[in-house]
Amino acid sequence: AAPTKGMTIDEFTKQINSDKFVLVNFNAPWCGPCKKMAPFLKEMEVEQKGKFTILKINSDDNVELTSAQKVDALPTLFFYKSGKEVWKHIGLIEKKELLDALQAQMN
Repeated sequence: AAPTKGMTIDEFTKQINSDKFVLVNFNAPWCGPCKKMAPFLKEMEVEQKGKFTILKINSDDNVELTSAQKVDALPTLFFYKSGKEVWKHIGLIEKKELLDALQAQMN
């Protein structure tokens, strides 16, 4: 999933209304924990292809969307199935913990 610049709320809604699971990652280039998580999120895009999509959203470029989603700390992760939020995490999370949490939602 390519980072998006200035995604509208409508575009975001279309993305999360997929019949596939969607992991949304609100982040920013200056965010330390976001930088720590970036490498394993990139790995997961390949490893989990077909299971869920990863949508990276730069909060600085998407102020309106970030605000609409009530994101006030970074990183914030949301996991959606058919447009419904099924899981949420705020702050740094390790890859294994993240995968375990997502796996639990997909079963």
